[in-house]
Amino acid sequence: MNNSDNQKVLFFRNYRMFTGGHLKVWHYFTHLLNSKRFDPYVYFTADSIWDANNPFINVKNKVIKELNSINPDIYFLAGKDWEMPIKFDPQKPIINFIQHVRHANPKNPLYQYLSNKAIRICVSDEVKQALLASKQVNGPVFSIPNGFSIPKTLSSLVHADKHQSVLILALKNPAFGDELAERLRAKGIEVRLINSKLSQLDYLAAINNNAIAVFLPNPTEGFYLPAIEAMALQSLVICPDCIGNQSFCRDSETCIIPESYTLEAFIQSINLALNMDSSTKHKMLQTAARTSSEYTLEREREKFIDIMNQSDKLWQFN
Repeated sequence: MNNSDNQKVLFFRNYRMFTGGHLKVWHYFTHLLNSKRFDPYVYFTADSIWDANNPFINVKNKVIKELNSINPDIYFLAGKDWEMPIKFDPQKPIINFIQHVRHANPKNPLYQYLSNKAIRICVSDEVKQALLASKQVNGPVFSIPNGFSIPKTLSSLVHADKHQSVLILALKNPAFGDELAERLRAKGIEVRLINSKLSQLDYLAAINNNAIAVFLPNPTEGFYLPAIEAMALQSLVICPDCIGNQSFCRDSETCIIPESYTLEAFIQSINLALNMDSSTKHKMLQTAARTSSEYTLEREREKFIDIMNQSDKLWQFN
């Protein structure tokens, strides 16, 4: 639906392996790809990997090989994209996509970029508040909670019988996951442990196949998408507070939140889940499903396009 009058938007990627961060940038890219006013392009670093898990694999006609091969109207930067070998035209808006509260940590390398002029979009209100509290931000700050979708091949099976084993998703904390699994197995509890990278579809299928999903996020996250995906898949979620999940992980309402990030607290939460009566469990799963339904890609797209339509005006701030 694009034409020559559309505004060109340049994205940047350094792709080494599939991550949730790359997936979200891809979502924002497709929001523009399906728009009537914007025409997105993406530049990949020379050492980026092109495998089946790269979300951009099927839009290579939108991949530019040389940074000066197009004259963009708007730049879209995420993470360390500020370091790309390009001189940004100061007259053209920069959309800075912020996916983590660590950007507001003075000890983090990303902190230095907050003083760069940009229109910032945060993946959660928690990230937005962290940025504003830093008092370093140069430009307007918006919050668009992450949207997501479940592949149709899984969404049609959400209500199928699930294994009653405990699924531990320990990719970000494998040592803790190993010890937790060992402790549970010693108690005779059936456990499935995931502590290595899977494709997104296999990862979601594992959640969908198990009644209880235990998550081990980093202590701080920008928006912890796996937990809300599990809510949509109707698995009972056990997830600690990691800041970026506070809007949808509500203890005893949508999930179980361990009192602390310790083995004892997790075991206590898992025992609570295993012994929960069917009525309480059903109510929690239903509330979680309703909550997850609020985080759609359609809503994300609508809010993003609204900001993009105002980008020229927003860029005029002093």
